[in-house]
Amino acid sequence: MKADTIKMLLSYLVAIGLIVGTYYALVVYPYQLESDVKLWLTGAAGGAIAFVFGDQVAARSRVDQQSAFSKGLGATPNPPEPPPELP
Repeated sequence: MKADTIKMLLSYLVAIGLIVGTYYALVVYPYQLESDVKLWLTGAAGGAIAFVFGDQVAARSRVDQQSAFSKGLGATPNPPEPPPELP
């Protein structure tokens, strides 16, 4: 496996663990936790979700951009359009 794949899997496992742990804490102990702890837990879970989705969007954009450049789509400029005719 490549180093990037290992980093990705480790990051996803940590994010999923954080989300599952937050869900467990908020469902099993809803009345034992103080409101500040609940706020920190939901913020951390939201950050983990944003990280996972943001990472996927960035990875997909990078792959699409690299394939476009390899096909030559990034190197060819668009031809200029003629100016519109005046009435």
